[in-house]
Amino acid sequence: MIRMVIVEDKPLILRSIREKIQNFGPQVAIVGEALNGREALSVIEAQRPDIVLTDIRMPVMDGLQLIAETKRLLPDTEFIIISGHDEFAYARQAIKLNVREYLLKPVDDEELRLILGRLIDTISARKHERERDFLHDAIHSYRQSVSGHPLSGFDRFVVVSLQAGSYSNFIIDYSNPFNGFWSGADCEPQIEALLQEDEKCWFLEGKTLNEQLVVIGGRRLDDARVGLLADDLERFLKNYDIPITAGVSRCILGVEQLAIETQFLRAFIRNFSIFGKSSVIRQKEWGYLNEDRQDVQMLLDASLENKLTLLVRGEKKEALLQEIRSLFERWEENGVTQIRLESLLKQLIQICHKAVNGMLPVHPNVYMEVDEIISISKNYETLFQGLAYILDYFFPKSDRPKGNRTILEEVEKVKRFLNENYQRPITIHDIARMINFHPGYVSRIFKNAVGVSPMEYLTTYRINKAKEWMETNPEMTLKEIAELVGYSNPFYFSRIFKVVAGVSPSEYRNAKPAPQRKN
Repeated sequence: MIRMVIVEDKPLILRSIREKIQNFGPQVAIVGEALNGREALSVIEAQRPDIVLTDIRMPVMDGLQLIAETKRLLPDTEFIIISGHDEFAYARQAIKLNVREYLLKPVDDEELRLILGRLIDTISARKHERERDFLHDAIHSYRQSVSGHPLSGFDRFVVVSLQAGSYSNFIIDYSNPFNGFWSGADCEPQIEALLQEDEKCWFLEGKTLNEQLVVIGGRRLDDARVGLLADDLERFLKNYDIPITAGVSRCILGVEQLAIETQFLRAFIRNFSIFGKSSVIRQKEWGYLNEDRQDVQMLLDASLENKLTLLVRGEKKEALLQEIRSLFERWEENGVTQIRLESLLKQLIQICHKAVNGMLPVHPNVYMEVDEIISISKNYETLFQGLAYILDYFFPKSDRPKGNRTILEEVEKVKRFLNENYQRPITIHDIARMINFHPGYVSRIFKNAVGVSPMEYLTTYRINKAKEWMETNPEMTLKEIAELVGYSNPFYFSRIFKVVAGVSPSEYRNAKPAPQRKN
């Protein structure tokens, strides 16, 4: 609801304007009226309106003084000024006070309607942004003090975490092909369409680059309504051809609980998301899920361990891979969760490592590669291909490029490719196809030679190029610079820039002195 005050020293004109605004519709509520600026200022202080429609020439305090005083008290208040044909000089002074909307007497209905429509859009967008900023702060900064918050009209909430692809174990996971997925998915209208009239939603950045948080607020939310929302989200997921996990929190009473409940929700998703399959996981069903799935998430038994050990020692890689493929088929059929899959894969690595190296510990980098291939795989087939490359550690003859190519030649080829093509979208899979190797293998040899993964190298290269553009072309917008360095979405660019540089693009630009132009 947009709150409005009307200020006009002629009662008949004031009444006419009131009727026109009342005919506009329920979006605008007239919360006060006044016949002069001094009286209006008292009303404005008490009612704190979003819009003030005021005459310019009035007794006691004119409209210009009223605007200046109100701007000091309520800087976000919007103004519409009305005046006669002979008062243009006053209107020019109002423009200096940042007033953009101007009506001539007599007030035309259609003109007033257009102006109100524009202002409602501006005010609504500003309020929504303020609410979103508050929610982001409340969730990510564990804000405890919530008095006077901008969400006073909502007292019940649901948090939805949308995970594109696998649940990422890394806050900064450069190689994940689903990073930034939500910035281009255009899912907001679809989710907003699921809401009832008294509900509202806000879209927030997730903790990782492949997560989208959605906070839904309402006054009548309860467990039954949350269940219906979860059913609708299940249908929503069918719009996408990649695995997406939607975690739905329980009904949250009060903004004070948002941060902790969001943490619970992420832990819940971590435990119950199914690898390679879209699903909606309802936090309320934790006990049911725990009991239902524990029987299919077994570890590898002793007889299978002995069989795999003999295959590794006998250097029978193909037979080993066939056994693993059979395991994968069984796990996929049973809907094994990602967290259990990680444990099973690391147990496989331990078995293979022990067969070759005895009791020596597995190098932590190998386990990190397991986490990485899970994060870049969208199904069991791509995961199988990645694991096959990790198993090369235990079959040394396999760990080399095909033909006469050397590892360093391949790394240099990748570097040249990234340096020359950084302006277009690139994923780890594009790089792998370019040199005809698996993404996991490419990442390993590149990281061993350069010290960072190919995608981290590319990201740093892009951000350094963006810095160069900012320093040499201060007239360019951040959106233009983002596109020049390979980011079609400026918001995603800003987020990546802050991760790499430690400050936002605007903060970086403002901190740098503008280059001196030669005469």
